[in-house]
Amino acid sequence: MNLADGRGCALLIEIKQRQPGCVVMVLTNFIIPEFRTVCRQLGADHFFDKSQDFERVPEVLRQLQPPEPAVIQPTERP
Repeated sequence: MNLADGRGCALLIEIKQRQPGCVVMVLTNFIIPEFRTVCRQLGADHFFDKSQDFERVPEVLRQLQPPEPAVIQPTERP
């Protein structure tokens, strides 16, 4: 959330306003509990400490991935 232009929280708000169903993941080194709380209040769905939680990101992404559609095999017709 420490973006170069300092607008991390504003960006989070804008994303959630424009696309309320969009899943937002915050990855940061700024891990004070109050910041986590603010991000959650602003709509962040996930909050990760880069130095300790980064390895959890792929698993969360897999959980968010929609299931593969079932493949129906054509039946042979005589």
